[in-house]
Amino acid sequence: MLPPRSLPSMDDFLVEGLSEVEPAYGTFEAEGRMYAGQLPMVWLNGGPGCSSFNCGVMFENSPVTVPLRPAGYARTSAREPFEYNENAWTKATAMLYVEQPVGVGFSTGGPDPEKEADLAGDFYIFLQNFFQVFDTYQSSKLFIVGESYAGYFAPSIAYKIFKEQKKLDDTSDIAINLAGVGLGNGWANAMVQGPATIDYGYWHGLYDEHTRQALHAEWNHCINSPKDEEEPTPFHKVNPPDDCGMMLAPLMAGGKGVWDDNLNGPNAYDVTTWDGYPVILGGNSSIENFFNDPRVKEKLHAPEDVFWRGCIPGAGRRLQEARRFLGLLENDQPMSTVPYLAEMLDGGVRVLIYNGDRDLSTNAQGSEMLLNGMEWSGAEEWFTTPRGLWVNPKNSKDKTPAGYAKSLKGLDFVVIYNSGHLVPYNQPENALDLITRFIKNESYYDRPLPSFDFYHKTRNPGTTLANGMYPLMPPDNSQSKNNHHGLNVALTAISSFVAGAAVTSFFMGPRGGYQKL
Repeated sequence: MLPPRSLPSMDDFLVEGLSEVEPAYGTFEAEGRMYAGQLPMVWLNGGPGCSSFNCGVMFENSPVTVPLRPAGYARTSAREPFEYNENAWTKATAMLYVEQPVGVGFSTGGPDPEKEADLAGDFYIFLQNFFQVFDTYQSSKLFIVGESYAGYFAPSIAYKIFKEQKKLDDTSDIAINLAGVGLGNGWANAMVQGPATIDYGYWHGLYDEHTRQALHAEWNHCINSPKDEEEPTPFHKVNPPDDCGMMLAPLMAGGKGVWDDNLNGPNAYDVTTWDGYPVILGGNSSIENFFNDPRVKEKLHAPEDVFWRGCIPGAGRRLQEARRFLGLLENDQPMSTVPYLAEMLDGGVRVLIYNGDRDLSTNAQGSEMLLNGMEWSGAEEWFTTPRGLWVNPKNSKDKTPAGYAKSLKGLDFVVIYNSGHLVPYNQPENALDLITRFIKNESYYDRPLPSFDFYHKTRNPGTTLANGMYPLMPPDNSQSKNNHHGLNVALTAISSFVAGAAVTSFFMGPRGGYQKL
C-alpha cells in the first residue's frame, strides 16, 4: 500500500477576501497512471438538501458502496456493511464531491442560498479557491455531473462558469476549462417533467385512463393556483413551480398507503418494485452513523459539533411542518435550466442527459420532451437524428444492450436499460462505461436501430401525447428566476489506497460570494 496523498491543511486553504462559507468536500484520485493529474469530475446530488457524501460517496460512484439491491432500493439499515466498489468512477477519472448548498452535511457558514443564482455564484468562488490551491489542475478539463434535483444545480453552476470565463480579460479569475455537463435522472424543467410522471404511471399500469385524466386536471389546477391558495394533498405547495407534488400522486393512485403503511407502495425510483419510499433521509442508517462517528469526523477534519444528515427533510419546500432543520432555498424558483444547456451546447460544451428506464420520478420520457423542445442550433436535426443501441464492450458477446442512445453536435441522450433513479448504483458496470465515454468524448451509438420514418421526414410541431390531449411542450425559452468491518472499509477508502487508487482525505475549506448568473 502506498501512503495517502498529502493535502494542505484547512488553514492552508484559507483565501482572503472570501465570505465565511465553509463547504465540506473530498477528492478521490483516479486509478491508473493514464489519469494522473486529471482534474476531478464534480459530482452533485440533489434533494434539494441531499449530501453528495451520502449517495455519491457511500452509495453510487466512489470506491465505497453498499451491497447491490434491486433498482428501486435506496435505504440503508443501521448495520448495512460497506464494501469496495469494483466499478467506481475513479477507474476513469478523479472525483470531487462537494456538500452544497451551504448547510448540507458538514458544510457550514452563511448566508443560506435562496435560489440557484446564489448557489452558482457560491460554487464558482469555491472552484476559484480550489484551483488556486490545486494549481496543477488548472489546465485540465472540468466536467460537472448532477443527479435528480441537481438537474437544477449542475447547469446553473456550469452556466455561471461559462459566462464568467468570457470576462477573464476584465478580472483576475483563474481560467476554468469547462468541457462537459451531465444530468442523471435530473429535473431541469418540472413544468414539462411533472405531467410526464402522470403519463409514465399510466403506461406502466398503475392506474386507468379516468385517473390519468383526473391527475392531469389537478396538475393544471395546481400550477395555475395562486401561491397562497391551499391545495389538497398530495398536491402540496412547493417553492419551485415544479411537480406540484406530482411524484407522490401517481404512487398514491397506484396503491401507496393502502395497507396503512406510508412507506409501502410502488417505488418512484423503480415502478417494477413495491417497497418503501425511496428518499434517503439517512435516519439511523449505516451512512449517517458512519459520518457522525467521532473517529470519522477526525479523519475528515469535520466540525465536531455538526450532526451530519444525508438529506435535510423539507429543504426547498414551503410546508412549515417539514422545515424542521433548515429552510434551504426558500425562494427557489427555477423555471428551467434547459436554456443554459442550449447556450452551453452552442458554445462548445458537451451535454449528457441520461435516465434509468424504470424511474418514474424523473423519467426518460420527460427528459426527451425537454430536449425535443430545446432551442439550439441542432434543434431541427435533433428530432430526426437516429437512435441506436449503446453496448458495453464487457457485454458485447452476450448481445445485451446497456441502453439506447441518441447523439448530435455534442448532445447525448442515453436511456439506461433496467435501471432506476440511481444509475451508478443500479447499473454500476454500464454507468462506468457511460462516464468513461463522456470524458473521452466518445459516442454511445454502437449499433443502429431500424427506422420507421416512412412518411414524416421533418419535425412535426403538432405531435401530441396522450391521445391528442396533452401537446408536446413548446420550445423552452424560459429562464431561471431567480459495524466495525464496514467502518474500517470506509475509513480505509478515505484515508489510504484502495486497490491502487490514491484516495485523499476529506477536509473543509472556505468558499463564498453570492453573485447573479
